Amino acid sequence: MNDRLGAVWAFMAAPFALFLEIVDDRPVDDYTAVDGERFRATLRQIPAKYRKSHAERDKPIRAIMADAPAEADTLSEKTIKRHFWALSQFFKFLIETGRLPPGASGKCGPGKI
Repeated sequence: MNDRLGAVWAFMAAPFALFLEIVDDRPVDDYTAVDGERFRATLRQIPAKYRKSHAERDKPIRAIMADAPAEADTLSEKTIKRHFWALSQFFKFLIETGRLPPGASGKCGPGKI
């Protein structure tokens, strides 16, 4: 894998891993706007420096949130928007390639997750 592709993969992988950890791994057409809102609400509670230490690398995100001091800074809106952009590109790709029907029965798709 070249350096640029590796960087793109790293940029896109973190939001997907967090999404699956927060809303659970299930068939892609089962996700709804409610899952997107749950993801967004959880992102707003995650400490800004989550999983930066070696001790937290494999720690569940809920445990990291529970252990964080009340006054800890949380993820910035810019980071939250970046995570949503990555997810929207994934769902857009699924729709464009026919792997997910447009609107997915009104559940998800561009603008809904």
